[in-house]
Amino acid sequence: MAYADSDKFGLKIGIEGEKEFKNSIRDINNSFKFLKSEMNLVVSEFSKQENSMSSLSSKSEVLSKQIALQKEKIELLNEALKNSTDSFGENDRRTQAWAEKLNNAEADLNKMENTLTEYKSKIDETNTPLEKLTKEISEQENELKSLEFQYKNVVLEQGKNSSEAKELAGQIKDLNVEIKDNKDKLNEAEKATDELGNEMDDTSKKTNLFGEVLKANLASDFIKAGIDKIVDGFKKLKDSIVSYVNTGIELSNAETENRQKLLQFMQNTMDARIEDAESIETLISKQEKLGVVSKTTQLGGAQELSTYLTKKETLEKLIPVMNDMIAQQYGINASQESAANIATMLGKVMDGQTGALSRYGYKFDEAQEKILKYGTEEERCAVLTEVITSSVGGMNEALGQTDAGKMAQLSATLEETQTRIGEVANEIKLFLTFTISTMINNFSSIVPIRHIFLLEFYSKLLHNFQSK
Repeated sequence: MAYADSDKFGLKIGIEGEKEFKNSIRDINNSFKFLKSEMNLVVSEFSKQENSMSSLSSKSEVLSKQIALQKEKIELLNEALKNSTDSFGENDRRTQAWAEKLNNAEADLNKMENTLTEYKSKIDETNTPLEKLTKEISEQENELKSLEFQYKNVVLEQGKNSSEAKELAGQIKDLNVEIKDNKDKLNEAEKATDELGNEMDDTSKKTNLFGEVLKANLASDFIKAGIDKIVDGFKKLKDSIVSYVNTGIELSNAETENRQKLLQFMQNTMDARIEDAESIETLISKQEKLGVVSKTTQLGGAQELSTYLTKKETLEKLIPVMNDMIAQQYGINASQESAANIATMLGKVMDGQTGALSRYGYKFDEAQEKILKYGTEEERCAVLTEVITSSVGGMNEALGQTDAGKMAQLSATLEETQTRIGEVANEIKLFLTFTISTMINNFSSIVPIRHIFLLEFYSKLLHNFQSK
């Protein structure tokens, strides 16, 4: 959501400008109240798992939105301070009041960014070294794509010998070196694993030389070891199934949370009904099967984009546009955070801030800018769709036809299956919990005092079940 617009206040100085700034600050503070309620919801949902991956990721997502909003507030306060200084003088009490608000806002931003750093640090701590290195390589490759895209635009506009082009070229070169170093580390780990496997193969071959001699004497030991392996295999199979179902439950819970967030956002800005949110989710599922942007990623973008709109129909038209931009910028590695960034830029343009997309190479002519600032929501949506589609239209579907895209679609299908299994497991767990609780309550009303110890047995049974 964007509130700071220096063009809006550029010619309004004095008391009139003071009033405009206060109104915009009030709007931002109202948005902070909503984000605070969203954070409270996340905290309450993970009250017993505050340091889990899901909890830290959800809190980081909300905090990132708060930080973006705080930066807009600081930008607006800087404009307000300049306006007051020019209008009333540096020592005027109104100017000093704006300066104080600016200092407090910057202090709050520092606290938010420190907290986000702590969250990310805790998330990193939960990852293994292999996961961290793989994630770092993925993030570096995404950053490289973005830098290369910026470099192309700068070369087209200013030439490859411009200072900005040279600076970007240097960044691209350095980043390529870092990616190569990290991939070399990964290759070394894989090579060491292969060598270990070869050593084990050699050892196995040497052992076979003595196998014929020892077979008779060790027959009973082999039988026992075989039985132990079968039992161990069943245990591992059970553990794998439990892990698979538990992951499915987590995916189901996350999907329910995302679905509820989308409904809440749409109700707040569009006065939407449950059926409206369901139709958006149906569209998102179709888009997932069409291209490479996952359902989870789209839900994150749709939540953010809906905060700028007042009609469900507009959101339906802009989701495919958003997906084409996501596919072009991030490919199959897109996340909810990257989708929210794209959605924020689209939302700003819908608010008339055409400069939000200028650094990505999108241009609007004078007539289009006028419509985006003063037109109806339907007219603004049509212009925005036309400009984006003329540049990256069909990108999501095109990537879906590549080998990597087909693998991403297969992965999404498998994840959807696991989510549905988790959903069923949740329902069974809820039913059994209710049934056992009812049995205990009914039993306790008729059991003699001397048999009350049996109640403890049922209570422990319920506790053990709920902890699984």
